[in-house]
Amino acid sequence: MKLNRPNRFAFLALCLLMFAGSVSLLAQDLQYTLLVIDSLTGPDKLGRGYVQNGHLKAAHFIANEMKETGLQTFGNDYYQHFPVNVNTFPDTLFLSLDGKTLQAGRDYQPFACDPDIYGTFKVQYLKPKTILNPLATLNRITKHKNASEIFWVIPLASEKWDKDKVKQYQKSIEAIRYNLPAEKGGLIILRDKLTWELSQTHCAAPGFEILSDAFNEKITSLSCTITSQLIQGLSTQNVIAYIPGTTYPDSFVVFTAHYDHLGAMGPNVYIPGANDNASGIAMLLNLAHFFVQEDQRLPYSVVFMAFGGEELGLLGSKYFTEHPLFPLENIRFLINMDMLGTGSEGITVVNGRVYEKAYKKLTAINNQRHYLPSIKARGKAANSDHYFFSEAGVPAFFIYTRGGIKAYHDIYDRPETLPLTAFMDLFNLLVDFVIDLP
Repeated sequence: MKLNRPNRFAFLALCLLMFAGSVSLLAQDLQYTLLVIDSLTGPDKLGRGYVQNGHLKAAHFIANEMKETGLQTFGNDYYQHFPVNVNTFPDTLFLSLDGKTLQAGRDYQPFACDPDIYGTFKVQYLKPKTILNPLATLNRITKHKNASEIFWVIPLASEKWDKDKVKQYQKSIEAIRYNLPAEKGGLIILRDKLTWELSQTHCAAPGFEILSDAFNEKITSLSCTITSQLIQGLSTQNVIAYIPGTTYPDSFVVFTAHYDHLGAMGPNVYIPGANDNASGIAMLLNLAHFFVQEDQRLPYSVVFMAFGGEELGLLGSKYFTEHPLFPLENIRFLINMDMLGTGSEGITVVNGRVYEKAYKKLTAINNQRHYLPSIKARGKAANSDHYFFSEAGVPAFFIYTRGGIKAYHDIYDRPETLPLTAFMDLFNLLVDFVIDLP
């Protein structure tokens, strides 16, 4: 049965009410959670990237929600601006193989660093064994007399190889990709799954990643049009607000989540980013709604940071740690939330092995109240916005959910497929954890 939007809200709310083990989030609006996710993933925001001001529209939405909730600012408004460089694809994307047009996002994606390119090219094939020697492969390509007229195909790794050889193969591909000179043709890298990224620069040689199911070894020609725009010094922003503490207003517990995502591939295709990380922003705003209530106010201030530039390399959180709006040493604890839309297998806590006392407290609460099926600890990792805080000495966790959908950095990370399996229970766990901070 296909649910329309209002019925989908009601259906999810009913399911959550039936299976809830605690009532903390019942004071929150479950319909609001889905409205936040739907708004952030909508076509007007084009994947919250840097085409048609998607990042700015998302930031305005979050700032308005913070204002409506009654959160306070550290300055004149909710924004902390900082500059970024980013390569974008605002206009035409076209790719055909032997006259058959492929669809961006579904069948292929350009390299994130692609410059402008258009024309028709021959297709030639490289063997997996030769790729394992990237220097020899680059030498062969660059010395070919018609190199500028050719796109070279890098196939999938051999199914007979062990994991170590596959890793070596992937490293060799990256070495070829980033060292192929300009005017020496381009690359086609075949993939089992398309996983997009962003780039702050143009690469010398263009290329495409193409889903292996959309390709066959009989293809002899490629026609393409790629229009890219490298924007330097673009102003983007973090969105930051807080609730003053009742007793210790200069002491802070901080919740963070990044709102930016990968944006658009041409004018018609974008990466929605429902799990990554509209789900984290929905949790952030739900926590704000909860703690702003007079009977839920904490003795210390609660800060809510929605970071930009995460997908470009944790740029927003790095900027904040270098230009803090309050002393970093005054942060009692920071919880970064990224990809909270699943949870059938529980959560993982990055830095759980670093801050063992806090991790034991988190797991003790969960064991007592049976919120989540599993909590796993990881060590230090530079994989989300907690990183530069913990590097600066701030005690910090990065929490993400496990299980459920596998969509990641692709067009399939959509709100209608997001199960939100553990969203309520994780909310309750986070509330209980910070309420009882020493």
